[in-house]
Amino acid sequence: MKKILALLLIVCMILPLAACGGETTTGEGGEVGEEVRTETVNSIKSATTIPEGETYSLDAKLPLVPEGEEATLNIGVVVSANTTDYKDNDYTHWLEEKTGINLEFTQFAGTSSDTAPQIALMTAAGEKLPDIL
Repeated sequence: MKKILALLLIVCMILPLAACGGETTTGEGGEVGEEVRTETVNSIKSATTIPEGETYSLDAKLPLVPEGEEATLNIGVVVSANTTDYKDNDYTHWLEEKTGINLEFTQFAGTSSDTAPQIALMTAAGEKLPDIL
């Protein structure tokens, strides 16, 4: 399930870049690969473009995990004075309910500059790192 989530994140990061790419056309002596790229770019543009007058609802794509399956995402966060509990707050509950993904948090003490040595120590010790830092 983590592979699916990682793939989803990769697609979300690459999709805007692919949608901005120019179209290529094949002329005489053009390569077959260019024609396939044009079709891919066009399909990505049509998938990410909302026709005028229509609205996009994220609820149509949720939950991300089919019912009956479990997915857990471990998130590494630096402890903030403004957040009392990352696991037991309304936003976390809402995200878990909408996406179907169980969120777990690994908290790092100190400031963001103190986090790098903690991650280096975890890596050196062979500990499992969070999925997202």
